[in-house]
Amino acid sequence: MQVSPSAYDDCKKGPGKLISAEILHLHRRIKTLFKQSRDSLGSREMMKKLREEGFQIGRYQVHNLIKKLNFKTGKGWMYLAIVMDLYSRRIVGWYVSA
Repeated sequence: MQVSPSAYDDCKKGPGKLISAEILHLHRRIKTLFKQSRDSLGSREMMKKLREEGFQIGRYQVHNLIKKLNFKTGKGWMYLAIVMDLYSRRIVGWYVSA
């Protein structure tokens, strides 16, 4: 039949899941908002923005959707170092590195 092993394995799992138009719209909005934030929007801020647009969604549901949609940095695991002024509690410097 000239089918690759991975295609055969996918076929054994059964037909793909159908998702509703509302869920598809939600996925697209999450991707768009994430891109607009330059790939930096977390689950809390994403939830706030989605609620402003009228979606009824919780933080953990947003977290699971982000995880499902595979939002990752382009460089893999990264560390963030932040310098905060203790008096004003303002960020005065930061550095990101692998």
